[in-house]
Amino acid sequence: ALISRATLLTPYPHFTSVNLTENTGTSSFHSAQLRIERRFASGWTFQGAYTFSKFIEAIGLLNGADLVTHRAISDQDFPHRFVATGIWELPFGKGRRFGARLPGAEIWSGWQVQGVYTFQSGQALTWGNVLFTGDIKNIPVENRTVDRWFNTGAGFERTPALQLASNLRTFPQRLSGVRGDGVNGWDLSVIKNTKLFGERVNAQLRGEFLNAFNTPNFSNPVVDPTNTAFGQVTSQKNYARRVQLAIRVVF
Repeated sequence: ALISRATLLTPYPHFTSVNLTENTGTSSFHSAQLRIERRFASGWTFQGAYTFSKFIEAIGLLNGADLVTHRAISDQDFPHRFVATGIWELPFGKGRRFGARLPGAEIWSGWQVQGVYTFQSGQALTWGNVLFTGDIKNIPVENRTVDRWFNTGAGFERTPALQLASNLRTFPQRLSGVRGDGVNGWDLSVIKNTKLFGERVNAQLRGEFLNAFNTPNFSNPVVDPTNTAFGQVTSQKNYARRVQLAIRVVF
């Protein structure tokens, strides 16, 4: 009479908890990778790398009494990743194609522009024990906003009093088509090299612009149906634009 019915229905009701460690988890990662490179010549260089991949794992149980691990997309699965970097030495000033004989050639000489562009798919959202009675295909939306990242009216039960605790869960841990915000940003830098003491010393003035275009990278939306902010983005993961100035002396 002192033990709840929910506890009596568990496989081992005389234990408050049962912990088990065994090597039954599996994972698989497949990818196709493409790389292009233009080596430094004529004052410029370029590198680009693209990866298309899929990472699936089965390392946990969807329900405590399940006999096999739950197979789902990994939270470290990022199907698309592209990174491009480039350096361009401006063709002006001393020893360059243009303006070598103009007054003040030292001012126009030694300028470089560098850039790094990064794109990466968003992270698959991890769901809890949600009560869902609709069609999973209706959860994604085409035009996501921070106030409506996915379709909260697709079939989620949001009333706290109607949530289930001792149920057999069927809703998957993650959905490949419902993801958080991805990475899409630029880092730029402008560099001025000045030769000193008969070119034995190089004084380098650097201006670096991290997240140069101030592109936000939003945190994952709220996935708790009972939360008033369900389906909304409430914070930002990356930092706003940063400008760094530095002087470097190479000898």
